[in-house]
Amino acid sequence: MAEGRPRVFSDIPRWATDDVEEQEKFFPDEPALEGPPKSAEESLFLSIPELSYAADIVVALNAAEGAAEKAAVIHRTVQDFLEDPRRLSDFFDAVKTLQDSKKYHGAKRAAGDIKKALPDALFETFPPSTAALERWITLYAESDVYQGTAEKILHKAMDACGNVEAMATLCYELALAGLRSSNDKVVKKTLQILGQLTPALPAASKAAVLFELAKLSPHESTFLKLREIDAAVADVSARKDPSMRGRIDAAVGRTQRHPDYRTEVQKLTTTNPTWVAGIRAFQKMLVRGPAEMATKIQAMHDTLSAGEASAEVAAAMDSPAAPVLEALARRSGPLKRWHDDLLAESLQTEGVQVVSLHLPNLHGIIPAERRTCCCYYY
Repeated sequence: MAEGRPRVFSDIPRWATDDVEEQEKFFPDEPALEGPPKSAEESLFLSIPELSYAADIVVALNAAEGAAEKAAVIHRTVQDFLEDPRRLSDFFDAVKTLQDSKKYHGAKRAAGDIKKALPDALFETFPPSTAALERWITLYAESDVYQGTAEKILHKAMDACGNVEAMATLCYELALAGLRSSNDKVVKKTLQILGQLTPALPAASKAAVLFELAKLSPHESTFLKLREIDAAVADVSARKDPSMRGRIDAAVGRTQRHPDYRTEVQKLTTTNPTWVAGIRAFQKMLVRGPAEMATKIQAMHDTLSAGEASAEVAAAMDSPAAPVLEALARRSGPLKRWHDDLLAESLQTEGVQVVSLHLPNLHGIIPAERRTCCCYYY
């Protein structure tokens, strides 16, 4: 049990004794137990987890000897907050009670020191867990008190990504954390973040440029993560707030006009022209909404029902988009699997017979009568 708090139980198992000689013989190095709480205040701090948690932090900071030890306590505490931001709100709420207690003097000062350290905090574990990211997005979306802190934490994480691979990894985990949430506010806030509509990932920023460049990356895993994010954001934003799509397109346009973005695209076009041409050809194949997807899939049904072999897949694989299509055919991640299930359910309610399959050699939204699909959502 933390130093400074009543020791109700011993640190090691032992039998109870009131015999002083027996105590000194068998337990010479262990002081006598202090017994149950001697005041209502002590009882309160022991029984309420949030107060107990905050009290431990205050005691540790009061006991810290020197700046280095104090900094270490603050660092551990902040990392604890990053992993579970519910502890952040628990701590600062509890400090309001602790600061009135003589026993926990310095509570207000401790809160101030920790608050100063938060804006510069970075996740030690990368990428952060989806659970941690969902909780930060929830604070960002719902908390009037901690919204600013959540925004700074997420912005700092984005800004710390030094390359497209790291940016793709972080944003993919963020998409998994937020878009699949049952909380509508969390979903909308995630769409705004990934759509470059918030200060967490502002349009035309260094982080936003990396995000857009990741969409063109010749590294398959990076490209596929952004393809899944793009498709999910486009579809879910159309469902949740149709007006959001125009704002997202405008924000993306600002980022793509940034000089750094244009410079890197020119370099990629020079070093890997086949891949860039493939992406441009692929983009022309993208459907622009659920209605267009339903129409296209129904046309596939009609072709197959007439006993004709569709030449669409063969034509696509013979186009410059072939390298991109091959990459898409090789693998799909958890975000795409979730999104395909969502799309398939929506199409089925419209009377379009499709299945969402995710097998080692076959995956995607597939018309019931065929085994290949070239219908990609934008």
